[in-house]
Amino acid sequence: VPLMAFPPVKALRLLGIDGVTSVRVVIALVGAAWIALFYYLLRLLGCRRFDAPVFSIISAVRAFSMFWFVVPEPYPFCSLSILLALTLVALGDFRSIAPVWYVIVSALTLSFRITNGMVGLATTFVRFQLRKAMVISVAAFCLFLLLWGVQTIILPGGDFVFSPHTFIWWPTETNRHT
Repeated sequence: VPLMAFPPVKALRLLGIDGVTSVRVVIALVGAAWIALFYYLLRLLGCRRFDAPVFSIISAVRAFSMFWFVVPEPYPFCSLSILLALTLVALGDFRSIAPVWYVIVSALTLSFRITNGMVGLATTFVRFQLRKAMVISVAAFCLFLLLWGVQTIILPGGDFVFSPHTFIWWPTETNRHT
């Protein structure tokens, strides 16, 4: 999330917009992208022109959207990555999509949450045979590690994503997770 959220917020800050407003604008843009991608996914899945905007509007005013798209949390980014993976699978029914896009989407979903990474992994295994899906998944994991390395250079101080410190409270480090 920091690698995705920091650059646009920083760009807005360089334009003279204060920090809180910059974060709000970025979250609003993620929300708008989510609704647009949801509409596109519905159209790909065969929803009629009247049904897709109705369901998109309903999704914009449901509890998830009303709560998570107004606070600076990673969940809007996470949800957008899942929606992107689902859209990639749906789009694959109509067009031939290069395997590199599956690598990118799998790495992107994994970069937000491990559980989201399972969605990216599933999109690969749905579209490709086992051997090719495994190669794409390994490439996605390597891209994920590369992006994590870039993030630690730009924003130092974070733990490795699979570190036990990320998931378990260590009694000797009382101030770390409180």
